[in-house]
Amino acid sequence: AASVAVAAVAFMIFILMALTSTAKWVQTLGYDNWKGLQRTGYIAIVLVLFHMLLIDKAVFLTRITGQVAIGFILLILLLRGLAMLTGKKPDKIPV
Repeated sequence: AASVAVAAVAFMIFILMALTSTAKWVQTLGYDNWKGLQRTGYIAIVLVLFHMLLIDKAVFLTRITGQVAIGFILLILLLRGLAMLTGKKPDKIPV
C-alpha cells in the first residue's frame, strides 16, 4: 500500500509538470513560479526511487531493469547536483 501511495504522488507531480510544460503556462505563472513547479520533478524522481525500493521487499533491486532504472535516477540527481554546484543558470525560455 505504501508503494502505491508513493507512486501515486509521484505520478500526480509528473502529470502536473506535463500539463504546465507550455509557453502559455510560463506566461500565466511567471517564469520563476513555473520553474519552481517544474523542479518538483526532482521530488517525484526520489519518490519513484522509494517506490521501487518498497515493491515486494525491494525485489526490483535484484533485476537488471530495476538496477538500470535506479542507476538512471541516481545519474539524473548527480547531474543536477553538479549543475547546481557550477552555478550556471539555464537560459530563460523566450515567451
